[in-house]
Amino acid sequence: MDSKGQDVLFKGAITELLTPFTPKGEVDSELLGGEVQFQIKEGIGGLFVNGLASECLIMDLGQRIEAAKVTVSNAQKKVPVMGNIACNILTEALKLLEAYEDLGLDAVAITQPMVYPYPPNGVFQFLKEIIERSKLPVYIYNAPQSGYVLSPSFLARLFTNFKNVKGYKDSTQDIIHLQTLIREIGKERNLEIFAGSDATILPTLHLGGAGVISLVSTVFPKVVIDLCEAFFKGNFPLAQEIQFKILRIREILKIGPFMAGYKFVSGLIGNSVGTMKIPLKDLSEEERDKIRKGLAQEGLI
Repeated sequence: MDSKGQDVLFKGAITELLTPFTPKGEVDSELLGGEVQFQIKEGIGGLFVNGLASECLIMDLGQRIEAAKVTVSNAQKKVPVMGNIACNILTEALKLLEAYEDLGLDAVAITQPMVYPYPPNGVFQFLKEIIERSKLPVYIYNAPQSGYVLSPSFLARLFTNFKNVKGYKDSTQDIIHLQTLIREIGKERNLEIFAGSDATILPTLHLGGAGVISLVSTVFPKVVIDLCEAFFKGNFPLAQEIQFKILRIREILKIGPFMAGYKFVSGLIGNSVGTMKIPLKDLSEEERDKIRKGLAQEGLI
């Protein structure tokens, strides 16, 4: 049950998994299995596989399916698993959806198609095709990295028309956007709303959100879990204090190229998730030193 007394599938701190790769660029199933087991041992509330931070946009369909398969087999129903669909081609999106259903995932997220200035009606039709065919609960992932943001009015239309859309991952980092959406969908439409950025966990929770789909928790699950638990227990001063700490951790992990800091720190704490996949890049030694110093100041290493 969430803070409003509604049944929820996902709640609290959910980790967006990183994808470990072999030197040849294939999914490293052993390392990914270890990552999943580490998250469950630490007490995370759920797992999100094939998110944008997982390097999914440079993974082929087979690699994304393999990542989902390894995640589900290691999770063993101890926590729910959500699989993300980030595809520009509808037929590929539907193949990935079918694979998620066959593998036994608990839910699917759909990210808007990328880069091109798609007309809203075209995006609506694209999402509609996937939503209507899904046997799984659906969550919408609003990713500004796509090149544009799904507006509150667009999302309200989507949530009104499709009752199997159960939730929303909001990565806009825009509190006005989120408040406008909540106003437009009204009190009658129950929706699991998740912060899609660790920078907005506490504001999202204050607006009735169910939790966060987190990147900081890939490396430091406990701090994100602690924030959510403090909030749900009504200890708002502690939750604020932890949110500030998460902001500092986030700044440290973002040093260097995209996601390279997160993978580097995972290795530092003994939970290796390998290196970045070409054409993405790993950290320089100078960047590694900055991260070590920052984490040492926070008492994390």
